[in-house]
Amino acid sequence: MRISLRVFAIAWLFLGGDGAIGSCENAIPQESSEVKNQVILAHELSDAFTQVYEKLAPAVVVIEAPPALAFLQTPVGQSTRSMSQGSGFLISSDGFLLTNYHLIQGANESAIRITLQDGRRFSAKIVGTDEYSDVAVLKISASHLPIVEFADSDKVRIGQFAFTLGAPYDLPGTFTFGIVSGLHRSNLTEVTGSDNYIQTNAELYPGSSGGPLADIDGKVIGINTLFSTINRGLSFAVPINEARSVAQQLMIRGHVSRPWLGIEIQSLSDDPTLLATFPQVPEGVLIRTIRLKTPAAESELRPGDIILAVDNHAVRRAAEVRKRVLARGIGESIRLRIWSNGKTKTISIKTVEQPTPPLPHRSEPAPSPQRISPTLEIIGLQTQSLNDALARTFGVTASKGVVVTHVEEKSAAEVAGIVVGDVIQEVGSILVNNQTDFLQAIQSVDLHAGVLASIDRQGQRTIAILRR
Repeated sequence: MRISLRVFAIAWLFLGGDGAIGSCENAIPQESSEVKNQVILAHELSDAFTQVYEKLAPAVVVIEAPPALAFLQTPVGQSTRSMSQGSGFLISSDGFLLTNYHLIQGANESAIRITLQDGRRFSAKIVGTDEYSDVAVLKISASHLPIVEFADSDKVRIGQFAFTLGAPYDLPGTFTFGIVSGLHRSNLTEVTGSDNYIQTNAELYPGSSGGPLADIDGKVIGINTLFSTINRGLSFAVPINEARSVAQQLMIRGHVSRPWLGIEIQSLSDDPTLLATFPQVPEGVLIRTIRLKTPAAESELRPGDIILAVDNHAVRRAAEVRKRVLARGIGESIRLRIWSNGKTKTISIKTVEQPTPPLPHRSEPAPSPQRISPTLEIIGLQTQSLNDALARTFGVTASKGVVVTHVEEKSAAEVAGIVVGDVIQEVGSILVNNQTDFLQAIQSVDLHAGVLASIDRQGQRTIAILRR
């Protein structure tokens, strides 16, 4: 079923311009053997696309998942059914299937219905869900069912054909195609934790969620999970290798167990300003936050350290760090080579099981009505020396530093992620014990280039990059 580049080029020629094959036939006599060969090749490409659909379609299902409160009142008092509809695909002949967590989140399990391509309908049981990866496993009572075939998503390449199949707008069996337009996409939502999405320009619509993303051989490379509401040609899928690993754990134990260090990280390459802040380190992964009561909090790691390698494997992206950590067992040691304060060193940390759900970020306390430090208004930040009264007001556990009492909307401080109640304890390499220290530190650094600020956030260590 593999198609050569020449086949695609010929098909593009025939579909280019005004999209009419006849335009090419007008230039070359129909009896020409070259034209006949081109038509044959175009048909081969068309047949290959059709074969992808025919291979996938029998195993793709429509999922109807009414929420627990299944009826809503319209403004005129009429009762209308609220229904979440999406897609999924069968992974075992005895009825296990994969879909998105967000599709069945809050659903009334007794009312979930699965419709196969042949029209048969089944009720479904929720086997397990994982919000972090947006993967869910359902089960229907049936046998001898058609199933999908999997590809190795680690071998997916940018530029290869990609196909989707789902049920948008009550139109089951809707088939679209495009190419893989990006890999290792991250930071797409504030809910899911995957940082390894496959990006495609194959169009997705509401109802396509949970359906398969497949290659030219009709093998599944991902689960469609996100799309842009502005540009339908900007869609994302969870890699099938990741989804299968999650599904296996859900089927065995009903939940997912992940090793964890307790750090929040970001690729330096994700933000040009990070590279400017750390000119000594051309590539690596920045540790932004260290969570409370975690292996990282009990180690030598500090926010602002940069991970260069994990178990002697150089890393450039946050996804690579997470992949290496997730590959280890819970309780195993992992070696990190880091850059810290101008020096390179290696430390070992033992993993623990990640809390479920992950530890939440604290909410911001109410802003203090006091506004001082007008010299800091240029970055939209107001601070005061930490004292017992302020510590009680903002729920602060730190013993020294300056507490942030106000952050201007859309200011440089807000963009940097600083929130009211943060305690700034260091600016660059300058320790901050009080407001005087902080003002002197701010005046001695180049805010145009950006400077690293070390922050205590209710006992949790994190960083922000201050710039004007």
